[in-house]
Amino acid sequence: MGEGTPHQIASIVRGHAAMHTQLWLRLRAITEPELDWPIHPHANTVRWIVSHLLFVEVWTADMLEGSGTYLKNQDPKRYEVQDLRLIRTQYRSAFVRTQRNMLALRTEDLDREIDMLGVMTVPLLPVLENHVHHAAGHMYQIRFIRGTYAREHGTDKSAFDEW
Repeated sequence: MGEGTPHQIASIVRGHAAMHTQLWLRLRAITEPELDWPIHPHANTVRWIVSHLLFVEVWTADMLEGSGTYLKNQDPKRYEVQDLRLIRTQYRSAFVRTQRNMLALRTEDLDREIDMLGVMTVPLLPVLENHVHHAAGHMYQIRFIRGTYAREHGTDKSAFDEW
């Protein structure tokens, strides 16, 4: 970490990087039918979840920069259907921006009030902590959906989940 980076950010930066790695490991060898398979008629698909995570990553990078999606307060529940390669490219770019921006934070930045999509205002530090926890929750959701898909369709679960 940079010499001016607050110690509270170090574990967030590491957790954020781990979630990024986990996401793309959990999406290894996924097919288009699997991306769009609903585990239940009212459940989100893996493609929806990944699109949601992309929105949140872009929003977080923009929030740290005070620009873009953060200022527009867009609805984080509606997404265009996109090719996974395009999502991955956009996600990687936003991830790099988020990492860079977190590493540039100073202790005095951590109390800055953040508008959470017009719902509430909270300090930056818990927003960043929640960013990692939010991604972790969706990693398990993806594992659950893909594991169920594997059992239902006879695919190889070990391609994305060594357990």
